[in-house]
Amino acid sequence: MNLSDPQKGVACYLHKQQCLTWDAGQISIDSEEKWKFLNGGWLEVYTFHTLKNSGLFDNVRANVVLKGSDVEHDVILTCRATLAVCECKAGASMSMIMGKLRAIKETLGGTYGRTFYVTARNKLDKRVKAVARDYGVTGIIEGPQLCNIAEIIQQNLR
Repeated sequence: MNLSDPQKGVACYLHKQQCLTWDAGQISIDSEEKWKFLNGGWLEVYTFHTLKNSGLFDNVRANVVLKGSDVEHDVILTCRATLAVCECKAGASMSMIMGKLRAIKETLGGTYGRTFYVTARNKLDKRVKAVARDYGVTGIIEGPQLCNIAEIIQQNLR
């Protein structure tokens, strides 16, 4: 496997953190838990910690399952009595995500509820953004915007 210098740097860092094994250019992951984290779980962790540590929100919770439901919500937060739900996905089905966000808004959020789709993808297709708008999704936060996620969400809660 030919890795670019930035990819080698990331692989080396993840190896030092014991997230993967990197030996002679071969990368291996030795547990399902590590695979889940590297395959997208990191995005939920990043989103939660960034929002919680920003100090911009009244309450921030991760991996929330509400009473009477078996659906897990990646990140839920409140800001001045407004509920916002963030679904963090690295590569799931768009129609499934948009449907889930629409259902969340209708059942949990009500008139003032907000929903956000957080993705590590660099740039989503315009059609996906149009579907999100049609489904009532408040905002899409793409990879390059992750460093400003707290400010973006706060602006959309006003």
